[in-house]
Amino acid sequence: MLRSIRRYFGRRKLAPVAGALPLWLARNFTAQDHYTAGQVQRAATELKLAAVNVPIALAACCTLAEFQRAFPTAAIADYDTFRAQLTELFDIRKEDFTCRDLRLLKDVPYGNRSPNAAGDSTGGGAGYSSD
Repeated sequence: MLRSIRRYFGRRKLAPVAGALPLWLARNFTAQDHYTAGQVQRAATELKLAAVNVPIALAACCTLAEFQRAFPTAAIADYDTFRAQLTELFDIRKEDFTCRDLRLLKDVPYGNRSPNAAGDSTGGGAGYSSD
């Protein structure tokens, strides 16, 4: 039971990373497998992702080299851990998933995967900061 509760809150926390972020990136920078750290950071700012989710967003949508450029002090294990967390929580079938694979996910929780789910430009929802 504790595992299912952790999974529920983990998915809720990371839903914007697995759902809204890949869609925003494709809409604003064309659909690609990977994006630059600057592009992902801009998307995170525009979507108002919580600061704790930004490194996970970078690991999800950037190559290892881009991730390390954005976080020079981070270890390869951090990149792998973030990606493994997404793989487990969202039942992604392959470890070497790309941002394109995230856009194809069908089971991203909590309704509309659009960054404008609340009908405004703030995005709203779990995992977004509440400035």
